[in-house]
Formats: sequence, structure tokens, C-alpha cells
Amino acid sequence: MSTMNTTPLVSVIMCNYNNAPWVIEALNSVATQTYKNIEIIVLDDCSKDNSPSLIEEWLKTYTGTFKFIRHERNMGICITANDGIAASSGKYICFLATDDIMLPEKTAEQAALLEQAGQDVGMVYSDARLIQDDGRPIYGNFIQRYRQDFIWPPSGWIFDDIIKGNYIPGMATLIRKSVIDAIGSFDPTLSYEDFDMWLRIAEKYQIIFQNKQTVKYRIRKGSLMHSSKNFNPSQVRIFAKFIDHATARRALFDIAVASYIVRDKESILQLRSLNEVIPGISTILKLWDVKFPHFIGKRIVARLKYKDLSNSVNVLT
Repeated sequence: MSTMNTTPLVSVIMCNYNNAPWVIEALNSVATQTYKNIEIIVLDDCSKDNSPSLIEEWLKTYTGTFKFIRHERNMGICITANDGIAASSGKYICFLATDDIMLPEKTAEQAALLEQAGQDVGMVYSDARLIQDDGRPIYGNFIQRYRQDFIWPPSGWIFDDIIKGNYIPGMATLIRKSVIDAIGSFDPTLSYEDFDMWLRIAEKYQIIFQNKQTVKYRIRKGSLMHSSKNFNPSQVRIFAKFIDHATARRALFDIAVASYIVRDKESILQLRSLNEVIPGISTILKLWDVKFPHFIGKRIVARLKYKDLSNSVNVLT
């Protein structure tokens, strides 16, 4: 009996934008998975290079299930990924940028983990190897690079771990399609949209860590891994979605302190839009408006402690 009939379909969503030097290697890494019941959904976000024609030529020789979707104008990664989700038919979904590489056993091993897990497990993730533009290895791994405080990456109900700092490699995950149907697709209004997605999943479902590196993540010059521009304003909007959680409120307070000290006007503006009073934040916003030397305000803010303010509403009013 064919494994095509006995294993669940996995949709691999591959977003492409100007990745001509690497796209064929990425496609081949999916085509050579040991797990065969895969549909490849390639979405080109109006590339200016010849990567779309390379994809078309490659697909002529590919005998598996595929869809190729081309945008007539650049829509951005969120909308592109969401279009892939909408076009998918699989029980499980994963994402792979067309400059990254999937190792051969990834799909088989992660699908087996989710098949064996209960329905309260929404996603599995692993670590990722790091490589340069030319494929040469970079010392260390993805999770270690983001969260050096981890002795062991967590499994289970890990919302409070994720909210302290995103460390999940998006290309190293496998997600139940039913989970995305339940919580919604990526939020196109955000930078770091994957962080928001992992938090929404972790709030409702368990997430399993697979102790393995299942992908190669390419760190390119100028990539988001090298830049934190606009990170705090997006964090404010993300954490505001989870304001009922103490860890989210604490994270917002920490952003308020940092934003005052470095005079991050955009983050302060986002903090003003919060609908709920958070311990300490109103104090910091009032200090922002006070017309005295900034170095004095910095000293005051640096001494604020969330734990001392968390039980006091009077200090905020």
C-alpha cells in the first residue's frame, strides 16, 4: 500500500522574493524529504530577479503535488504566507523560505511527533543550523543565538518562556492546520509576525521541542537577524494582545523603562494607546511629559521596580 494513502498530507509553504541564488537548493531539500506525502506551495512575492523562471523550470520536472502562486505586486511576507495557508490542503503546515534548507528527516520525524501527541499539542519545533550566504556553517545554533539563558529549550505549556524573547526558528516548525484555523493566520500589521503567532499558539496549545537540528537557516547580510529596527513598537502591540497574562504586563513595563531611557518616541506612542493601566507605565508616561532634564527622569525610571508598583494603583493615577 502506498504511503501516500496512509500518512497525513503535509503542506510546505515556500515564500520567495529575489532568492535566485538559493531557490533550487531549497526546493530540492523539500523534494528529497524521506516523507513523501507532501504538497509544495511556492509563492513568489513579485520578485525582480529570475527566481520565478527558475521555479517554473524546476516544477516541470517535479512529479509531486505543487501549487505556484505569483503576486503581481509585492505584498510582504505576512500576506504571502497567509496566501499559502489559504491555498494549503494538508493536515499539517510548515514554512520554508527559499533561501533556507530542510534536512531530509524533518517532515517525517515532526509529523510522527504530532501524530503521536494529543490534540492539545499544536506545534512541534526544533533547533536550526546557521549558515552563511555561501552555505558555509556559522558557529552555534539558532536557539542558542537568541536565548543563551536556556539550559534546555522548553516543551509543553511554554507561553511564559516565549514571551521573554522569541527563540523559535520558524522554518523548523510543524503546525496543525486546525490550530491555525482556530487562532488565525499571521498578523500583517506587525513586524516579527512569527513571534505573535507562536504566542497565540502557546496561549491555547502545548508546543513540543524536538531535540534535533532539522533545517539550515541562512543568515544573509542585512537580514532581520542583524537588525532590531522597529522591534519595540511591534512588541508593544504583540504584548497588548496578551495583557491578561502577568508576564505580558511585566514585558510592557520593561519596554516602557527602556523606551524612556533611549527616548524611543514610537514605542512611547504605542504604550499610550494601551486600553488598560499597567503598573508603572503611567508613571513613566507622565515623566515623559514633564519638562525637566532627561538625565533626572532617567534616574527616576531606572529606580522603578515593577514588583513594587504591581500592587499599587495610586501611583498610576
